[in-house]
Amino acid sequence: MTITKHFYALPVLFVVVFCLSACQPGPRVIFSEAEDMPALASPVYLEEDTTLVFLQDFFKEESLPLIDSVSGPGLLGFQLTDGNKELEITVLSPAIPKVSVATIWISELPYALLLENQSLEEYSFIFEPGEEDHDHVALIGDMNNWDATANILEKQDGVWETRLKIAPGRYQYLLSVNGEQITDPANPKVFENHLTGKASLFDAGEVDPQRNPFLFPVEAGNHSLTIGKENNLEELIVLWENFHLPRENVSRHGDHFHIHLPGDVYKKGTNVLRLKGYNLHGPSNLLFILLENGKPLSYKNRQTAK
Repeated sequence: MTITKHFYALPVLFVVVFCLSACQPGPRVIFSEAEDMPALASPVYLEEDTTLVFLQDFFKEESLPLIDSVSGPGLLGFQLTDGNKELEITVLSPAIPKVSVATIWISELPYALLLENQSLEEYSFIFEPGEEDHDHVALIGDMNNWDATANILEKQDGVWETRLKIAPGRYQYLLSVNGEQITDPANPKVFENHLTGKASLFDAGEVDPQRNPFLFPVEAGNHSLTIGKENNLEELIVLWENFHLPRENVSRHGDHFHIHLPGDVYKKGTNVLRLKGYNLHGPSNLLFILLENGKPLSYKNRQTAK
């Protein structure tokens, strides 16, 4: 009789534990359905004094009159002009952070524009395949939101080249050669990660890998991501699509950051996390993580983030 009772008690206990685990609520949805910004917003690079931002480049025309206000760091001033078509950002102090966020409010929705306290510069990207012959070469990476149509290389005298207008920093990238995505065989700088795979590294301007921060994904958990870093990091900004994740969704544990994903990531098939930080020596790389069902996609499985 005692054996029989134990035999039935174990399955009941298993069912209770399973139900408690399976019935746990998922992460809450933070941002309601939003369609005011048709594409992923590019960063805004601040001028020394005043920066004029054309908001029609970011928002739908019919959404501009709905903008209520703009907020951001206290060392910056924000002024909407021309019927909300333009935003003037004024630097009030040279001590503004290297990376920050401007929040543009529309019907209680806090849209985010990433602000970078540095200027864009032009760089030439060159691919020399040697004796190999190719029909099509494109550059895809952090510098163009992994969009395979953004930087098509042109061939001249056996050398493939494209011009980039980007901020100084370190960028991860792949080459799309005749439709196949590969690391750059002519570039020995490679970063490999078990979550996102292998990518080449492009250094624009002067980048000190011993001092400048570098971000990379470490682990994908249950509704969370762990982010690692090289070198010191004063602050980390995390954007999901065009929204700034609240501080309670980002926690720091030693040399790692834990990103607690909102329920929004499961409402949209493919969506994007962008992470950027800084220290005294400069900004970090812009870490671009494409998510599908809350899990990061490898570099070679990424599609355009438009």
